[in-house]
Amino acid sequence: MPDNARVEAAVIDYLRLFGGEPYRQHLRRMRRLAPRLMRRLAYFEPRLTGGAVSGAVTAAHRLQLHAFAEQPEMLDVFLMEAGIAFEDGERRYRYAGGREVAIPLSRLELDGIGVDIAVFSLDDRNRPPLSPNDGRPYRRLDLAEAERLAEAGDD
Repeated sequence: MPDNARVEAAVIDYLRLFGGEPYRQHLRRMRRLAPRLMRRLAYFEPRLTGGAVSGAVTAAHRLQLHAFAEQPEMLDVFLMEAGIAFEDGERRYRYAGGREVAIPLSRLELDGIGVDIAVFSLDDRNRPPLSPNDGRPYRRLDLAEAERLAEAGDD
């Protein structure tokens, strides 16, 4: 059986071949929204991750950001003061050694794109959780990398 990384690569190939213009537009919109939102959230040192980075997205996929704060509620306060409607939740992430941690999550909609912002502790900036796709640390793009990705479009 192929591992998760090979399955993801096959899904990306399939989407590029058969996803057509709706796939390309959704990926392009996600990648263009990411740097704008990341600049707005600069205080939280956001990182872009997930399908917008890999290209493995469908219309149901949400933009994934990892943000960092001393207290997760700081992001809630920021969003409320900015007048951005959101819902609180959590997502479980796995770390080396099999340890799982529930991380606070803010879910919102911007420009017709669903956005999930996971709020990690400041100590987790250099300790990304493991991706369920390949068991390796999540690939996290900083603002400059996200801007380059947005300029590349859907390639």
